[in-house]
Amino acid sequence: MRFGAVAAEKLGLAQAGATHFYSVYPAHVQDPVAALRQAINEAGMALHSSQVEALLQELPGAVRSASLLMTALAHRD
Repeated sequence: MRFGAVAAEKLGLAQAGATHFYSVYPAHVQDPVAALRQAINEAGMALHSSQVEALLQELPGAVRSASLLMTALAHRD
């Protein structure tokens, strides 16, 4: 959370309107996090086994890249 807050501050995201988010969800959505999780799981179920394998091969590099990005954004100059 701290990484995101520092990044948003450094990049001026609030002033640019990039931090707007939903505060009112459709009536049928009781738990937004559960709805997101379900949608992601459903998307994953639609993948072919070769697509799942490709995703799993890309995941470690993506996590490393995201970690480096967060570290750079959270650094105080």
